[in-house]
Amino acid sequence: MKTRQQKNQTARANLQFGRRFFIAGLIVSLCGCTNMIKRGQSPDDQMIKLSEEVSETKYIADACRIFGMNFAKIEGIGMVMNLDGTGSNPVASGQRDHLIAEMKSRGVENSSTLLSSKNSSLVVLQGLLPPAIRKGDRFDVEVKTLPKTETSSLEHGYLVETRMRPMALLGRGVKQGHVTGYAKGSVLVNSVFESRQDRPNKVRGWIFGGGIATEDRPIGLTMRTDHSVRTTTSIARAINERFKTVDQSGRKGVATPKNDKVVELQVPDEYRLNVGRYLQVIMNIAFDESDDKRVNRLDLLDQKMTESIDCLETALRLEGFGKEAVPALKRSLRHHDMEVKFHAAQALAYMGESAGLEILQKAAETDSAFRWHALTAIASLDDIAADSALAKLMHSESAETRYGAFRSLRTSSPHDPIVKGTPMEDFYFHVVASDTDPMMHFSRSQRPELVCFGENQNVSDDLLYVTPGLTVKGDGDGKIRITRFKRNGEQRKVCSTNIPDLVRSLSEVGCDYSTLLTMFREAKQNGRLNTRLVVNAVPRFGGKSDHQSAADDQPEKSNRSFAGPLPELFRTGDTSEKRIQRAKTDELSSANAAKNRGETKSPLSRMKDWFTGGE
Repeated sequence: MKTRQQKNQTARANLQFGRRFFIAGLIVSLCGCTNMIKRGQSPDDQMIKLSEEVSETKYIADACRIFGMNFAKIEGIGMVMNLDGTGSNPVASGQRDHLIAEMKSRGVENSSTLLSSKNSSLVVLQGLLPPAIRKGDRFDVEVKTLPKTETSSLEHGYLVETRMRPMALLGRGVKQGHVTGYAKGSVLVNSVFESRQDRPNKVRGWIFGGGIATEDRPIGLTMRTDHSVRTTTSIARAINERFKTVDQSGRKGVATPKNDKVVELQVPDEYRLNVGRYLQVIMNIAFDESDDKRVNRLDLLDQKMTESIDCLETALRLEGFGKEAVPALKRSLRHHDMEVKFHAAQALAYMGESAGLEILQKAAETDSAFRWHALTAIASLDDIAADSALAKLMHSESAETRYGAFRSLRTSSPHDPIVKGTPMEDFYFHVVASDTDPMMHFSRSQRPELVCFGENQNVSDDLLYVTPGLTVKGDGDGKIRITRFKRNGEQRKVCSTNIPDLVRSLSEVGCDYSTLLTMFREAKQNGRLNTRLVVNAVPRFGGKSDHQSAADDQPEKSNRSFAGPLPELFRTGDTSEKRIQRAKTDELSSANAAKNRGETKSPLSRMKDWFTGGE
């Protein structure tokens, strides 16, 4: 039997062992994420070692610049027809001579007679071809008259097919490059969308989606300094290990080294809606990297994702790794910071992983700063769950979210019954079921389309709209009577007050997109339309939203900002978009020497993150 003294000694020994065990456990928890125990080094020593290795990493941004990311301006000189006496005979000029020569080259013999008519007008066209546009892709075309023209309005006019190319006016002559696109279609004058109804807004307008590219625009990389063919080959190899595309010959790499200075790039399908994102990832791919350093860099980036200040750049670099980085990005989905979770979810979506879909859906619905990138990422994800998420977002209270989700789904899955529309006079008409407040949306970019969110939308049965050649009148009996006057007689039609029924009836008698927008806007102002009326609920250049709507439906604002170019999915043809925010792309892929990429948190900070859900 043990004595009391022996028992006390045993108790003290057990207490000492417990204390030592607790301290050992605390040390493990402090540096458990760094895998240091098996290497016999402290967390800080190991992080310094990894930082030194990573600081020597050569990224593509260190060796290359991007080319082809500018907007290419092309122009044309054409003729707008079908004007109701508001056109003019153009004065003698280089533009007039050019148009007559163009018309003759296309077999039009009576060009002078057509130009002298009051029902036609000479116009100047301008289009901006976006980066990586492919042959057959559409773009918006701006239409305007010459400064001293007598044309008073281009409203309801139609541009005959016109070739477009780089052009310059030299004296009375026009210097031109080769044809890179052509344009045709109905002109929507600015006065339809703007509050000012003066002449300048009536002789300028747009043909949304009226331009068609006739050739591909290349993008790629050029070396910053003199390098050997081996360097360009090594860079191309690193890119091709990460990205593939499909052509008639099968799957192949996206990068082709042309010489010791240039590497041409193809855009994979998953990045077609966001070329800027694709190039950001490209610039953050490492080359000439050993397997050991690649493993260590992945480990370091895994830890750096917890630092919200660098989470966008880190996410881009993890995205550049490919499938190896999926586990690290999925761990970041559990971070306490919404920004970290969003960037991880976005990277996963472009890698074909739907694990962050719920986070992207929430970002699109609640935060206008992340909305457009979140919607584009969802649309780029080839997954039936992504289509379902976009369909759910069409029931949001936010006008921007609803139309943004509609455009995303129409672009990614054009044959989906939810977004399949009907071609009308000069626009597309869509009716989308919605369990929130009914809303009408008129687009102002990419193509003219009217989307009714909610089938049971009605105008007042005392609606009255009168314009030359058209009378739309409700007699208070639940019916709307339409009378359209033409040179060869008149058309009459009776329909219900249901808005989809009214839109279809107006189109059947030849009413165009601008007529419908003008009529519904006037009805809204006069209190004869109770549904929400929204125009252009998409972001302007720089990511700011600026849609036009009723006084109680203003563009949404966010306290956050998003560094990066706006996705092509939501770009317009506005001249303010002539330059992409190249600086932001370069900032996210700056040279290694610009900062210490190995900087990381202390073990104590990492333990704090672990307790708060940061790791």
